[in-house]
Amino acid sequence: MIEKIDNIINWYHANYKSATGGQLANAKSNLLGYLYTFTEEVADRKHDSNNAYIYRRYNQNKLKSKYISEKMSISLAESKSLQESYKEMKEESMTEHLAYLMKLKLTQANKIVEDITQRISTMNKELKY
Repeated sequence: MIEKIDNIINWYHANYKSATGGQLANAKSNLLGYLYTFTEEVADRKHDSNNAYIYRRYNQNKLKSKYISEKMSISLAESKSLQESYKEMKEESMTEHLAYLMKLKLTQANKIVEDITQRISTMNKELKY
């Protein structure tokens, strides 16, 4: 889906000065349709990010509890469980990055929709004069 959105945005960036009102309207309609679907993908990535956090915390606390039950000090158990959770922390960071990137793209794409709307409005006003 992001490729379709990127294609429209790239087309608009290259052609906004010479595009007709009809072309802009079509680009806007297509972009809005793709963005509707993309919002679900953004929400899914945020859900993945939340799950990665929960998974990491769960395993980290499980390790910490195990070490404490083995008579390790709380601070050492915490430190050791943190060290052993590196892989989960890295996965959590990657999922959070992807969710954030997609949210930023969604926000920027909506701003471009606003720009297209304004450009169409300006074109319509110029045609009336």
